[in-house]
Amino acid sequence: MATLTFDTHKFIQALETTGFSRDQAEGLAEALKQIQEEQRPVTQEYLDYRLKSELAELKLDLIKWVTGALVAQAPITPLPRWSARPNPRQNGRYEGGYGRSS
Repeated sequence: MATLTFDTHKFIQALETTGFSRDQAEGLAEALKQIQEEQRPVTQEYLDYRLKSELAELKLDLIKWVTGALVAQAPITPLPRWSARPNPRQNGRYEGGYGRSS
């Protein structure tokens, strides 16, 4: 791939000899440099980088969404009643705790 390069110092000097001020010549040189950078061909490495960064962003969004859904669901889901179990001697009434009632 051919890359267009030029000497900005000579470019600025050439503009100054034709009547441009120093600020105007430097501004034109900077604008031309930006145009050059924007016209560079897209490489496979650049596309791979963009794809990886997009996938990382999507992964982060998915993690946030799932975490939020779990947090939002927590108050809705009842906890199991481990300590309350039926006591056959009390006709189906529940007794608290793991031990036997006295």
